[in-house]
Amino acid sequence: MTLSVGVVGMIVRKMGETMAREAGNATMTGLSAAAAIQAALAAESQAVQAVAACRQQAEEILDEARRQASAIAAQADQRISDLHKACNKRIRKQEEAAQATAHRHRPVGEKSPTELLHLPVARLAAWLTGDRQAMPTPSPSNGPSP
Repeated sequence: MTLSVGVVGMIVRKMGETMAREAGNATMTGLSAAAAIQAALAAESQAVQAVAACRQQAEEILDEARRQASAIAAQADQRISDLHKACNKRIRKQEEAAQATAHRHRPVGEKSPTELLHLPVARLAAWLTGDRQAMPTPSPSNGPSP
């Protein structure tokens, strides 16, 4: 921060007037003007140092806040990942249990849904491609005809 000549002059005049009043002297001597200039320059230097210290402190506070935000985000990401894993594991277990239950409750000799779809899909494919020779025919083991 730099002060213009006019501002420094004004500060010097005000400080000189104050010093002259305090000394009980109506005129400002060369020594008191020099002292006023020195005081103004010292005040400017202190102000510059104070601003720099404030900037440094603000940067340190911001850096710490960024570190904390990063740590919070990493922790949240880890928790989300852990939840996804736990949910996927639970879904797999429930799916396996449902498949086991469905398999246990299927009557002997009954075909699975995949097996039941095989014949109609094969017939549709043969019909769509015009290959009437490859079209399978239903048999008692293949299930009902479509």
